[in-house]
Amino acid sequence: MPKYEKREEGVAHRDRGPSSSAFQAAGPVGRRRPAWVTGVGLLVLLVGLAAVFLVYRQDGAGYPNTIADGAADAEPEVAALLQEAGQVVDRLLERFPDGVEALDAIAWAHQRFGKTQEAVAYWQKCVELDPRFASAHYSLGLAAQTGGDLGTAVGCFGKAAELDPGTSRHSAALGESLLNLGELEEAARVLEKDLEVHPKSTPSLILVGQVHVRLRQYEKARQYLETAIEMAPDYTSAYYGLGTACAKLGDREKAKEYLDRFKVLKARDEQAHRDELKTADDVADVRTGLAEFYTAAGKVYLAHADVAAAQEHLRRASQLDPDFLEPRQVLAWLYQRQGRTDEALRELAALEQQATGNPALCR
Repeated sequence: MPKYEKREEGVAHRDRGPSSSAFQAAGPVGRRRPAWVTGVGLLVLLVGLAAVFLVYRQDGAGYPNTIADGAADAEPEVAALLQEAGQVVDRLLERFPDGVEALDAIAWAHQRFGKTQEAVAYWQKCVELDPRFASAHYSLGLAAQTGGDLGTAVGCFGKAAELDPGTSRHSAALGESLLNLGELEEAARVLEKDLEVHPKSTPSLILVGQVHVRLRQYEKARQYLETAIEMAPDYTSAYYGLGTACAKLGDREKAKEYLDRFKVLKARDEQAHRDELKTADDVADVRTGLAEFYTAAGKVYLAHADVAAAQEHLRRASQLDPDFLEPRQVLAWLYQRQGRTDEALRELAALEQQATGNPALCR
């Protein structure tokens, strides 16, 4: 049975849902990493990934397309879906062999279906084609972080933040990696700078609060973390640091309140995880993954003004997973732009009905 992966991310990168993980210690406080160190780490990663990419070169466009490889060992419906995903990759490569947005979408599809090595090769190709493509640097950072190479992750996230300073997730990811490396002063500097631009960034608030707990600056930690839970009352990990900070400040009543809340939310998250494992469905998961890929591909075609192909891919996404709202949202926007008011209203009505019936579908 092939391996299917959902995008697993730390607090700095999570797009939705609470976090159940408390931040972990990562050794003693370190000095600020010299720029050349992260630069060397990034260079080593790029050289290594270039080698990986060469290993996977194939005939034709010369890009790896291995999503359908798992079809041979899968049940028939899953096998058909994986083969369909491979065909979407082939079409994108044929149309946009040097388009970084297309290659990025293909990379995420490979990652989603358990082909991490090939995904990394695509992101490396994106960087080769456009060294200023921040999304690829960020994704390479996630891959390095997942692999435990925090030094390289710092280099990649730092490059993404430099190229796209308006996106909070890049700085938050950088701050998280620095925190886990034990480089606390630098993590605080990065995260506080991000909060100057994005004062409502919940990940950055939680991370900088945890940094100040580690620095034993408990009043600062409390201020940041209380602001975070005002905006995200169910963000589990915030309560652990907040309870710790209050305990160190001598506020035992608040410390107990926050730590009790942490235990309740953590138990909820663990139960949700157990329930998810019990109800795991390979076919449904692959259908959702393919719907996400069709949506990403549709947006690539739309960006290149191929409206017919965009519509085809977005409609197929809606068919594969009717509960996935994004393709309908994009279609409604597209129909409105085209003056197709009736069709736009139908999509919006369907969206409203889905969201009203189950708010959790808004993902």
